[in-house]
Amino acid sequence: GINAEYGCPAHTCPSPAESPVAIRRSNSDTKNKKRKPVSLSDVTSSQFARHLHSVDFELMAKVELHEYFTYFCRKKDPKYHLLTQHLDNWIHNWNRVSSWVTSEILRDESPRQRASKIERLIDIAKQLKSIFSFNVLYAFVTGFNHSSVQRLKKTWEHVKSSSQTSLNDLEELMTNVENFSQYRRHQNKVPQDGVLRPASQPHPQRH
Repeated sequence: GINAEYGCPAHTCPSPAESPVAIRRSNSDTKNKKRKPVSLSDVTSSQFARHLHSVDFELMAKVELHEYFTYFCRKKDPKYHLLTQHLDNWIHNWNRVSSWVTSEILRDESPRQRASKIERLIDIAKQLKSIFSFNVLYAFVTGFNHSSVQRLKKTWEHVKSSSQTSLNDLEELMTNVENFSQYRRHQNKVPQDGVLRPASQPHPQRH
């Protein structure tokens, strides 16, 4: 199959991904442990960002120090995946969010619809920055920069200049140039009594 806008081979375009945010539909629904995916139209950008932040922080908090050592130094260990279970879950969620950003943009067919979706996702990314959720923000930036999104020239022509400027600022903040130097400088400005941050720096990706 071919994507209609500037030819995207089907095998290079991510499959539609389920929303990374899932909540119970009501507070009274305590017996039903299965949570339903939340779409962008269900909540505000701020609410969506805070749900993403909450999930990311909970997963990060479960990672034990030895898992980082095992990830980088003991990949040939037969028990590798058992020793890095929590880190694997955290990384899987990061990849899930990044893939969802890309597939959510590609879900719409017309350039104007896609542009509107991009603007909404950029707004969520700005909210993530405002609550110091840099790990999830990095996943968003990576999703925006997927080749299947970047080649949508007609779509980007419809994205508001103010949104594109905001995205450029976020990309500059999260660039890995000089070992994330821009991000590190920004992190030093974060108040220690501010909103809890899910990570001291973006974690390694695994695909």
